[in-house]
Amino acid sequence: MHQPFLNPLTHSADKLAGWVKKIWEKAFPPPLPEENTLYGFKRYELPLLVAYSRSGTNWLRYFIEVVSLRPTPGHERYIKNRTDYIIDRAHCGYPIVEKHPRIILLLRNYKECMVRHYSAEKILAYPSVNAFLKDNTLPQPPSWYLKNLLAFEVYQRPKLLVHYEALMLQPEVELRKIADFLQLNKERTEDFIEHLEEHQQKSIQKYQLNQKSVTAGAATQLFYHSKQLPDTICQAFDDCFREQSPYLFDRYLQPYASDRSISK
Repeated sequence: MHQPFLNPLTHSADKLAGWVKKIWEKAFPPPLPEENTLYGFKRYELPLLVAYSRSGTNWLRYFIEVVSLRPTPGHERYIKNRTDYIIDRAHCGYPIVEKHPRIILLLRNYKECMVRHYSAEKILAYPSVNAFLKDNTLPQPPSWYLKNLLAFEVYQRPKLLVHYEALMLQPEVELRKIADFLQLNKERTEDFIEHLEEHQQKSIQKYQLNQKSVTAGAATQLFYHSKQLPDTICQAFDDCFREQSPYLFDRYLQPYASDRSISK
């Protein structure tokens, strides 16, 4: 049944919130309640780090662990054999953000995420970019990217947006923001930044125990993966994301669109 439009100028905040909640639950039913890096570890009392795969989560986790001296869920990064986590984390964060007191969204260029995670060859095997983006049978459906972003947009408690690209280009600025948001020790934060290159190498070494690092976090390689796609496919990605959510695209994703995108 078609939902009536509610004018925010004439309806109360509670009524609007209830309406949004109903629409949200119908459109985005929660995933299976598994306890892992995809859906979170059910540490609802902790801040939640949300990021689509291949967005720089492991580097951020390494920083948080070194400075806080507490572990984060998932493969070992710095702290070993402990579960007194300082944050929770999830690649599919949109169904659970409201359970957490504050959230961090780590956002990376959607083309870089998708190619890095699935490969250009696999994406090009689809009849269209739109068909790929709508394939919900994939282990991490591409639709999670925008759903996580929408969940961040409507979240009303303390939240922090971190762009992967800014984290690579100006790590000192972004790491201080993250440390402030999580109320991490300032002296340890500054010591980490002072020895930044050393920590970057150690983080890469840890990462390569489980996975291969292609760009090794190099700030000069921000478009390494998307360059494997033809210009027309890059354009199609931009247009599909814009068409799916014009508001979110203009607010958050416009910097990722190439000049080749046909609709501005």
